[in-house]
Amino acid sequence: MKNISLVSNHESDSINQAINEDFSRMSAELSHASEQDLNARLRLYDGYQRMTFGRALASLMAGSAVLHELVETDFKPYMNNGQVDKSFFPRPFTQQNYGGVWAAVRYSVRMLFNTLMQSDSVMVSVYCHRVLVRPGERYHGFMHRDLDPGGGRIGTVIWYPHVDVSKIIGAELFSYDVEQDVTLEELAGRPPDHVFEPSVYNGKVMFFAYPKNYPHGVRPGHNRILSDVLCAASPNDFLQPKSSFFVKDLLILAVSERSPAED
Repeated sequence: MKNISLVSNHESDSINQAINEDFSRMSAELSHASEQDLNARLRLYDGYQRMTFGRALASLMAGSAVLHELVETDFKPYMNNGQVDKSFFPRPFTQQNYGGVWAAVRYSVRMLFNTLMQSDSVMVSVYCHRVLVRPGERYHGFMHRDLDPGGGRIGTVIWYPHVDVSKIIGAELFSYDVEQDVTLEELAGRPPDHVFEPSVYNGKVMFFAYPKNYPHGVRPGHNRILSDVLCAASPNDFLQPKSSFFVKDLLILAVSERSPAED
């Protein structure tokens, strides 16, 4: 497999379908949360158009143990300045509660294992996000490395179980196949090495091999459904999106030397 590649096969397609079911389950579970708690799940780095349905991190372990010894009890909430993360999964992060997500974890670890330095100490982290763009809204996009600032060793697998391709213009996924000493500023004026339209990455799996921390992101876009009036924003929109809202669900699995979690 190439260091950067878009993957699709019978097993991954089946897992993406199961992840879809887990997103529906998490959406229903989060409907009982307060507006304050839902707001805490919105991500600044993606213009508050991204909500974390659930995230969890496993403690450092030997790379050789990741494939065979990773268990449910390894995963804990992210700690933010001594406070327990409010973006943890709404129910305990077990295979019984989130079978699709766990199947993606197992599959992703297998994908990354061949490039993992088995003598390294790494942590495994998983993130379930929903991106939402209302009619009349623009999606501003982003470019980053999963470990920034400071860089570091990381491999990432991103699952895209659902993308409303008929409602979005733009929002292409892109990446650069460069070493870590090439800065994001240097790349700002350089064409990406890989670009994928939403219709191409919908239902697929994006693979970034360990340990190079490849720059990637999503280009700006907008909801193609026209509206003279912007919808009044509410965090509950992420849980019960209207038919006119653009929705993209994604699951990220990372193997890294430190936590890639962002506030």
